[in-house]
Amino acid sequence: MERNPLIDYGKGVLICLVTIGHAIQYAVYQGEGFWDNPLYQYIYMFHMPLFMAVSGYVSHAGIQREPYGQFVFNKLKTYGVPIVVWALLFRLAIALVRPPVSATGLLASIIHEANHGLWFLWALLGCLVITATIKATQWNFWLLGVGAFLGLLLLPERANLPMLKYMFPYFLTGYYCASIEGLAVRKRTYIWVFVGSFFLTAALYVIWRKEDYIYNSGMLLADGNSLPVAVRYLSGFVVSIFSALMIHQGYLRSSKWLQGVVTSLGRGSIYIYILQGYLFTLILQVAPRYFRPIASVPLGILIALALGLLVAFSCLWLGRAISSNQILAAVLFGRASRRSASAPASLAAIAR
Repeated sequence: MERNPLIDYGKGVLICLVTIGHAIQYAVYQGEGFWDNPLYQYIYMFHMPLFMAVSGYVSHAGIQREPYGQFVFNKLKTYGVPIVVWALLFRLAIALVRPPVSATGLLASIIHEANHGLWFLWALLGCLVITATIKATQWNFWLLGVGAFLGLLLLPERANLPMLKYMFPYFLTGYYCASIEGLAVRKRTYIWVFVGSFFLTAALYVIWRKEDYIYNSGMLLADGNSLPVAVRYLSGFVVSIFSALMIHQGYLRSSKWLQGVVTSLGRGSIYIYILQGYLFTLILQVAPRYFRPIASVPLGILIALALGLLVAFSCLWLGRAISSNQILAAVLFGRASRRSASAPASLAAIAR
């Protein structure tokens, strides 16, 4: 299937927002007081919801085409293996730096890392399996989809389950957009959607609070947490629409060279997503020894933009180099080879 360059361009922008957001958190603020940073707030209102919606969009063809059992097995292999392997490598590296550790303690740390690390892959895997299962039942897809979403909200807050609850509606939205074969709209409608989403985004930006980040309040609908969850969901949809239109305009106005650069980042986003998480963990350990948190917001944003882009391109280069070996490509990134002609659905497709 021919790739959509606009989708790849959008993925490139979104994965850069991931690294820029982490640069603000881990390098500029060094893990403290970053919640109120204006750029960080805007990024975290929408970037992963929109990423998941794109994932649902590109997953539609695979879910429709492949037999259910084969599809689920392939997704378990594509995402489960890298999750476990990276948890193993990360915890072994820590054990080597900070010995001694018992075999039992090491095993427990590996299991914990596998259950809690690389949350987007876990949430994506859950969305893929749930959606494929609903489709395989051949019952009313959207009725079951709503039921599955409501059922997820009742689950306890364990490991990455809150992130699955958060991401599932966006995945289904992207899946639905693919099922209706696009979102072509008339120019006048496009303008009204753009203007309306801009003002709604501005309003949501003003009312957004620290408690509205999922990392601070989770997804339980209890003890006054319903409002942050509602604001989070609404912001994810509204700000994603506005930002998707902005990305579209950026694509139309970009030179061919810039389109190619950003598209290459989008096609390699799985490398960037996985590698940047561990790189920023290292940065957080090293930066406080040599630098103080940056108090100036404008300066901090400039540094975060530069560092975020540097990390994105570095991880892209490293990921491509590693994936030149087919075995490493499979176990570390869930890919048969870097130049494989067939693209697996969802994040593997997002990442190529």
